Amino acid sequence: ENIYGLDHFSALSEGKPIHKQILDASAKEKFDFPVDDVRMGYRSAMVLAAALQKCGWPCDRDKLRTTMTTLTVDTPDFLD
Repeated sequence: ENIYGLDHFSALSEGKPIHKQILDASAKEKFDFPVDDVRMGYRSAMVLAAALQKCGWPCDRDKLRTTMTTLTVDTPDFLD
């Protein structure tokens, strides 16, 4: 509820340096799902890591939910 996500992250086919890092990591860890899932997983992990960092420890579900209501995550390496 009240969570909006916009996919303005660049496609892996654009060949940006961050894309090479993502693809190299997925190959190293033997990620065998479609390439688009690599990009979406990276984005999700980036948001989750920022939310947990901002939430602090201990971070229960209610505190995490409150934290995410004001969370903004972006990276110029990965945004279009």
